[in-house]
Amino acid sequence: MAEVKIKKNRVEVLKVSIEDKSYSIPLIGSMKLKRIRELKECKTDEQLVSFLSEYIPTEVLEEFTSADLNQLVTAWRDASTEAQGAKVGESSASSIS
Repeated sequence: MAEVKIKKNRVEVLKVSIEDKSYSIPLIGSMKLKRIRELKECKTDEQLVSFLSEYIPTEVLEEFTSADLNQLVTAWRDASTEAQGAKVGESSASSIS
């Protein structure tokens, strides 16, 4: 009989430094499936900022430029992809589109 053992892994995060503060955003591989599904449905910057504000204060995010937001999201996606064993630029089954 086949068997699989699922063990709780430590939460992997992207560490984000903004000015003199540091914040941690969990990588996709450390998130629960329900949350991943919610993220896949993010279609607007507001929804994305809502997700990020769980880890970075809203007043900090409000000072971001569009380029800052894009840089953060790209870094998070790349780190999530790398943590799952794929190289940056390769597709991963659970990476956010």
